[in-house]
Amino acid sequence: DTDAGKTVTTGALLRALLEQGSDARAVKPVQTGCLPGKKGQLLAPDTLRWQEALRGLHLRDAERRTSALRRFLPACSPHLAARDAGASLTVTELTRSCRQEASQASFTLIEGAGGVYVPLNEQEDMFDLMTALELPVLLAVGNKLGCINHALLAIEALKARGLHGLGMVL
Repeated sequence: DTDAGKTVTTGALLRALLEQGSDARAVKPVQTGCLPGKKGQLLAPDTLRWQEALRGLHLRDAERRTSALRRFLPACSPHLAARDAGASLTVTELTRSCRQEASQASFTLIEGAGGVYVPLNEQEDMFDLMTALELPVLLAVGNKLGCINHALLAIEALKARGLHGLGMVL
């Protein structure tokens, strides 16, 4: 879900992996709600939070260890943000980009956008991307009223899609 703790969890896991000596990185396939940066570039809030989580590790390449592949200004679903920007998102393109990014490290964390059913385009959603990537899923669940219901529904949906759930973080 949105604001469930995905970014905090990803940052903490990335830091722990790097502290253990792993060649790790974190990737966000689609980031909406970006901030305008210098020279027209868009700054991805999630990658900035990950970099903040890495402070004090004395890494020369902290920025290289975090990336948002597709960035959009409006804070809305990826399919609406892409449409607004005159762009398109496809699971095929995002999967290829994620795999290319993952090939640059021995361990890569890939953080979704919003919830598991968030649309990427008119036919595909985050579930389709997770299925295409064929990676184990760690579910981040906002620790609030109704979270047990949300978590169990998401776990059932993961199983129905044949995805392997590693566990969940509240």
